[in-house]
Amino acid sequence: MNNILHRFRTSALWRNEIVAIINQLQQAVSQYIIDIKLERRFLVDTNRELTRNELEILDNLLRETFEPEQYNEESLIDKHGSEIVYEVGPRISIVTPASTNAVAICQAVGLTSICRIEQTRRLKLVIQNGHTLSELQQEQVRVLLHDRMTEQIYSEAITSFATN
Repeated sequence: MNNILHRFRTSALWRNEIVAIINQLQQAVSQYIIDIKLERRFLVDTNRELTRNELEILDNLLRETFEPEQYNEESLIDKHGSEIVYEVGPRISIVTPASTNAVAICQAVGLTSICRIEQTRRLKLVIQNGHTLSELQQEQVRVLLHDRMTEQIYSEAITSFATN
């Protein structure tokens, strides 16, 4: 049985992407969406548990060299209370070209037990105090955040890439 490892990264360099998403959501959904916290989740599918040395090599590959403190095994933006976190990633049934390339790199450095690496975007919406999003507005956000042809919204953390 395969294991899915989760790794997380944020970056100050993504501010332009965040501003574009905020502007889109404010115009289409609600002016009370005042900020977004964005992180990427790496979903690493392995066919066995990795050794400490293999984990170190993997982390060195996934960690940015210019912001190493922005990389973690735990989410840096997990929700608290009524905050809304959306996770968008590739359809589980589709292995992305980026995954194929990442696995090839892993193989080249001796990480032969890695089968697949996918990346998702996790977005936590910051709503102005005293305001909330209705169910309809939350659905509008979900529709705007992803490409229905190639991506999906994850309602919970992925534990397997197996499809039924």
